[in-house]
Amino acid sequence: MSAATVESLENRLTGRLAGRLAGRVQATNVPRAAQVVSWMDLVDLCRELDDGLVAAETSSAEGLALHEAVLSLAIRCGGWLIHQIRTNGADISASGHTVDTIEAVLSNCCGFFIAAGIRISPLSISNGRDGASSMPRPEYIARLHGAF
Repeated sequence: MSAATVESLENRLTGRLAGRLAGRVQATNVPRAAQVVSWMDLVDLCRELDDGLVAAETSSAEGLALHEAVLSLAIRCGGWLIHQIRTNGADISASGHTVDTIEAVLSNCCGFFIAAGIRISPLSISNGRDGASSMPRPEYIARLHGAF
Protein backbone atom coordinates (compact mmCIF):
# COMPACT_ATOMS: atom_id res chain seq x y z
CA MET A 1 0.00 0.00 0.00
CA SER A 2 1.43 3.39 -0.95
CA ALA A 3 2.04 6.20 1.51
CA ALA A 4 -0.58 8.33 -0.26
CA THR A 5 -3.17 5.57 0.16
CA VAL A 6 -2.36 5.20 3.85
CA GLU A 7 -2.61 8.96 4.36
CA SER A 8 -5.94 9.05 2.57
CA LEU A 9 -7.29 6.24 4.75
CA GLU A 10 -6.03 7.94 7.90
CA ASN A 11 -7.63 11.21 6.84
CA ARG A 12 -10.97 9.51 6.19
CA LEU A 13 -10.84 7.78 9.56
CA THR A 14 -9.95 11.05 11.29
CA GLY A 15 -12.79 12.84 9.54
CA ARG A 16 -15.28 10.17 10.59
CA LEU A 17 -14.04 10.25 14.19
CA ALA A 18 -14.32 14.04 14.26
CA GLY A 19 -17.86 13.83 12.92
CA ARG A 20 -18.86 11.27 15.53
CA LEU A 21 -17.36 13.30 18.37
CA ALA A 22 -19.18 16.41 17.12
CA GLY A 23 -22.39 14.38 17.01
CA ARG A 24 -21.92 13.38 20.64
CA VAL A 25 -21.24 16.97 21.63
CA GLN A 26 -24.52 18.07 20.05
CA ALA A 27 -26.66 15.03 20.97
CA THR A 28 -29.75 15.92 22.97
CA ASN A 29 -29.94 12.60 24.84
CA VAL A 30 -26.43 12.76 26.35
CA PRO A 31 -25.61 14.35 29.72
CA ARG A 32 -23.84 17.72 29.40
CA ALA A 33 -20.78 16.40 31.24
CA ALA A 34 -20.42 13.67 28.58
CA GLN A 35 -20.77 16.32 25.88
CA VAL A 36 -17.93 18.29 27.47
CA VAL A 37 -15.70 15.20 27.50
CA SER A 38 -16.53 14.49 23.84
CA TRP A 39 -15.70 18.08 22.93
CA MET A 40 -12.38 17.94 24.76
CA ASP A 41 -11.66 14.71 22.84
CA LEU A 42 -12.40 16.57 19.60
CA VAL A 43 -9.93 19.30 20.63
CA ASP A 44 -7.37 16.58 21.45
CA LEU A 45 -7.92 15.16 17.95
CA CYS A 46 -6.99 18.61 16.60
CA ARG A 47 -3.77 18.42 18.58
CA GLU A 48 -3.01 14.95 17.18
CA LEU A 49 -3.54 16.31 13.67
CA ASP A 50 -1.16 19.16 14.49
CA ASP A 51 1.50 16.75 15.69
CA GLY A 52 1.10 14.50 12.66
CA LEU A 53 1.32 17.35 10.18
CA VAL A 54 4.33 18.88 11.88
CA ALA A 55 6.11 15.50 12.05
CA ALA A 56 5.59 14.98 8.32
CA GLU A 57 8.31 16.45 6.14
CA THR A 58 5.68 17.83 3.78
CA SER A 59 2.00 18.44 4.38
CA SER A 60 -0.48 17.38 1.75
CA ALA A 61 -3.32 19.64 0.68
CA GLU A 62 -5.72 16.92 1.87
CA GLY A 63 -4.10 16.84 5.32
CA LEU A 64 -4.18 20.62 5.67
CA ALA A 65 -7.81 20.76 4.56
CA LEU A 66 -8.74 18.07 7.08
CA HIS A 67 -6.88 19.93 9.82
CA GLU A 68 -8.75 23.13 9.01
CA ALA A 69 -12.12 21.32 8.89
CA VAL A 70 -11.63 19.50 12.21
CA LEU A 71 -10.43 22.64 13.99
CA SER A 72 -13.39 24.58 12.59
CA LEU A 73 -15.73 21.82 13.75
CA ALA A 74 -14.24 21.94 17.25
CA ILE A 75 -14.69 25.72 17.38
CA ARG A 76 -18.30 25.57 16.25
CA CYS A 77 -19.18 22.72 18.62
CA GLY A 78 -17.46 24.48 21.52
CA GLY A 79 -19.48 27.65 20.97
CA TRP A 80 -22.68 25.63 20.78
CA LEU A 81 -21.77 23.69 23.92
CA ILE A 82 -21.10 26.82 25.98
CA HIS A 83 -24.40 28.27 24.81
CA GLN A 84 -26.26 25.11 25.84
CA ILE A 85 -24.59 24.93 29.25
CA ARG A 86 -25.39 28.55 30.00
CA THR A 87 -28.92 28.42 28.61
CA ASN A 88 -29.84 25.29 30.55
CA GLY A 89 -27.73 25.92 33.65
CA ALA A 90 -26.28 22.44 33.29
CA ASP A 91 -23.99 20.92 35.90
CA ILE A 92 -20.83 19.78 34.12
CA SER A 93 -18.74 19.10 37.22
CA ALA A 94 -18.64 15.37 36.45
CA SER A 95 -16.57 16.19 33.35
CA GLY A 96 -13.79 17.63 35.48
CA HIS A 97 -14.11 20.97 33.66
CA THR A 98 -15.82 24.30 34.22
CA VAL A 99 -17.41 26.71 31.79
CA ASP A 100 -14.36 28.93 32.30
CA THR A 101 -12.06 26.08 31.21
CA ILE A 102 -14.17 25.39 28.13
CA GLU A 103 -14.20 29.10 27.25
CA ALA A 104 -10.42 29.29 27.63
CA VAL A 105 -9.83 26.28 25.39
CA LEU A 106 -12.31 27.60 22.83
CA SER A 107 -10.76 31.05 22.89
CA ASN A 108 -7.33 29.55 22.29
CA CYS A 109 -8.63 27.43 19.42
CA CYS A 110 -10.11 30.52 17.78
CA GLY A 111 -6.91 32.48 18.31
CA PHE A 112 -4.84 29.74 16.74
CA PHE A 113 -7.22 29.47 13.82
CA ILE A 114 -6.92 33.20 13.19
CA ALA A 115 -3.11 33.14 13.67
CA ALA A 116 -2.92 30.58 10.90
CA GLY A 117 -4.68 33.00 8.56
CA ILE A 118 -7.78 30.84 8.25
CA ARG A 119 -10.92 32.91 7.99
CA ILE A 120 -13.75 32.31 10.44
CA SER A 121 -16.80 34.34 11.24
CA PRO A 122 -16.67 36.25 14.52
CA LEU A 123 -17.59 34.34 17.66
CA SER A 124 -18.50 35.86 21.00
CA ILE A 125 -15.88 34.34 23.22
CA SER A 126 -14.39 35.76 26.37
CA ASN A 127 -10.64 36.21 26.69
CA GLY A 128 -8.72 33.02 27.32
CA ARG A 129 -7.61 32.09 30.79
CA ASP A 130 -4.45 30.37 31.89
CA GLY A 131 -4.62 26.73 32.80
CA ALA A 132 -6.32 25.31 29.72
CA SER A 133 -4.35 22.22 28.87
CA SER A 134 -6.08 20.47 26.01
CA MET A 135 -5.73 22.56 22.88
CA PRO A 136 -3.91 22.79 19.59
CA ARG A 137 -0.59 24.60 19.77
CA PRO A 138 -0.52 27.96 17.96
CA GLU A 139 2.95 27.64 16.48
CA TYR A 140 2.00 24.34 14.85
CA ILE A 141 -1.21 25.62 13.33
CA ALA A 142 0.38 28.82 12.08
CA ARG A 143 3.34 26.98 10.57
CA LEU A 144 1.14 24.32 8.99
CA HIS A 145 -0.94 26.88 7.19
CA GLY A 146 1.98 29.05 6.11
CA ALA A 147 1.55 31.97 8.52
CA PHE A 148 5.26 31.79 9.50
